[in-house]
Amino acid sequence: MHSHPRHKIEYTLRREVNELYATVTLKHIAFSMITIFEPIYLYIYFHERILPVLFYFGLIFLGFALIVPFAGKMLSRMGIKHSILISVFFAIIYFLGLNSLGTNHWMLYVLPLVSIFYKFYFWPAFHLDFARFSQRDRRARQVSIVNMISLATGILGPLAGGLVIAFWGYHALFIIVVLLLFTSIIPLFLSQEVYAPFDFSLKRFFQFIATPSLRRTEIALAAWGNEELISTLVWPIFMYLLIFDTSVIGGITSAATVVAFLSAYWIGRLADKVGKKKILRIGASLLSLAWVVKSIVRLPLHIGFADGFYKLSQEGAYISFASVIYDQASKDESQTVSVVLMREIILNFAKFAGVLVIGALVTLTGSLIPAFIDAAVSSLFFMFL
Repeated sequence: MHSHPRHKIEYTLRREVNELYATVTLKHIAFSMITIFEPIYLYIYFHERILPVLFYFGLIFLGFALIVPFAGKMLSRMGIKHSILISVFFAIIYFLGLNSLGTNHWMLYVLPLVSIFYKFYFWPAFHLDFARFSQRDRRARQVSIVNMISLATGILGPLAGGLVIAFWGYHALFIIVVLLLFTSIIPLFLSQEVYAPFDFSLKRFFQFIATPSLRRTEIALAAWGNEELISTLVWPIFMYLLIFDTSVIGGITSAATVVAFLSAYWIGRLADKVGKKKILRIGASLLSLAWVVKSIVRLPLHIGFADGFYKLSQEGAYISFASVIYDQASKDESQTVSVVLMREIILNFAKFAGVLVIGALVTLTGSLIPAFIDAAVSSLFFMFL
């Protein structure tokens, strides 16, 4: 094992971290091709019924929220790189399983568990790594750079994924994604483990998240989880109901991602200069407005403009929000792991609760529009942070 004191080497220049993020970048390329189409694929699989889709993802959110407290012990013994390596293998198994659903329906009962373990090994490790090794005075810019890498790799992904589905079907897309994921593990073998030992206690963790001073942060995180749920699960299905053509859906998503990419770095710089919370308030207000706009669009061109406005607003809110959370995580190294795990627990419990609310709204109204109003209201609660 290899330890890396944070004062010795610049975060962005450290070989081990760069290779870790090379893996994450390659993983992003794969995921960008499939993420927006996964809920659509399951919606079609369930004969265009949204409630089973909500139930499926709800199980994943609840399961992850329940086991994520144990990620602290796992990371202290295993290390960040080994954890991310294992997560990639779970992702590969997951997409192979989705690919076989048509003939192996029993996989439907296994796949939520596989997805839970992917999240368990990936997200706490990823956020812990960034919280420990990024720099407080440049954190918004560093969040924006990491986000730009994700966005850059995701610009062509949705369009490419949509075209693959349109010409060759979902099976071809799943195979391409799996091959890219296999490629993503190569950088992890080029350096030693990114390992920074820490002491973690479940008892202290639960005492920490019960601290009254964290209530505003927890409310903001819950709002973020609910908004993210609607963005990643409900919005793709809504687009499919209006457009049907996966290549057009992918093209709209790619075009909107270009807007986010062009704005991300400057939003990060501005947040470091004028204050993260000020930019967060502006971004959250615009994000709420973007959801109202999304609720009234119907034509592909209008959907494209609405999604571009949404992605721009999302960057303003997300970069500042994530930077503040990372600031809290790095303020006291004894609490870094607790903040990271608290983030994942609240986000996923909020998503599970959101699934129940959206399911009730869809059942009562027969429409997805109330979910967008829900997201608009949730966006305003970001300002509690």
